[in-house]
Amino acid sequence: MTARGQGVVPLRIAPASIKRAIEVFSQFVFIAEAQGYRTEAMENGLALIVDEESIAFSLEEKSQKVPHEPTAAELKEWNRRASLGYASRPWPNYDYAPSGRLAIIIDANAYSGLRRTYADGKTRTLENMLPEVFAGFAEHAAMKKERRRAEEARARAWREAEAQRLRRAAFEAREKRRMEFVDAVHEQLIERAKLSSVLSHLENMAAEDACRVGAMVAWMRRRLLQIDVLIGPRFLDISSRSAKVGFEEPCTGSDDEEERDLGYLPPIELEYWSIDEEKGLATATTRYDWIKESGLDGNQNSDRNAEPQTNSD
Repeated sequence: MTARGQGVVPLRIAPASIKRAIEVFSQFVFIAEAQGYRTEAMENGLALIVDEESIAFSLEEKSQKVPHEPTAAELKEWNRRASLGYASRPWPNYDYAPSGRLAIIIDANAYSGLRRTYADGKTRTLENMLPEVFAGFAEHAAMKKERRRAEEARARAWREAEAQRLRRAAFEAREKRRMEFVDAVHEQLIERAKLSSVLSHLENMAAEDACRVGAMVAWMRRRLLQIDVLIGPRFLDISSRSAKVGFEEPCTGSDDEEERDLGYLPPIELEYWSIDEEKGLATATTRYDWIKESGLDGNQNSDRNAEPQTNSD
């Protein structure tokens, strides 16, 4: 007979051995409790709890090989085959039958080298081997505990390595965006230097020629003012925050360090801002609209008293 189910020790025993199997199991439970162990129901069986480790096990009857006795039908089939020139016998050499030898099988730590089967021997019965059986359970419990500790250590090392990898990636992402922001500022400085050089050339012209390039000079001065505002501290601060370019290092290992730098980030762009001082709001605007708003378009009808927003907060 076989038995398997929640809270039931898995059995595979011939009817003739059931009574002894019950006696062995009763003795097993008695000694287990005396040693401070306990049994615990599992979904597909029963486990012994040793040092807080769950060790599944089963109770089985070992089989034995016995020479096969051919049946009349097998003998008839053999004769038929022989008449056709086939010499092979249509039956196995051996049958497997219950041996009466009981065994406790420990279902843990496969391929570990630890003993997992304790069975009746030629001189000793399973009942007399129970102290060794429980020593075996203790060895398996110790190995399970050590394997779990090793697995936890590997998992912890992997998590730490992954966290370090993410921190490095986040750092490189921050550095890359910082340099992109610096490059954007540098482009404006190059343009500013070019304008300043040409403006200096024009301003050094003779007085009689100044009127010929007056409009050009005025435009260059306005353009320089626009660049000064664009790369001034106030607009740079707003533009960097708008593009989520952080120049302060976050706390090591923080969620902000990893998520902010590896998630979606807007493109790097220096922008002009329309600022509502009362509401404390800054809205990105085009250079054209900002020039009109600031009165730096050179239009005689513009508000000449408009001040470019160059002051920092």
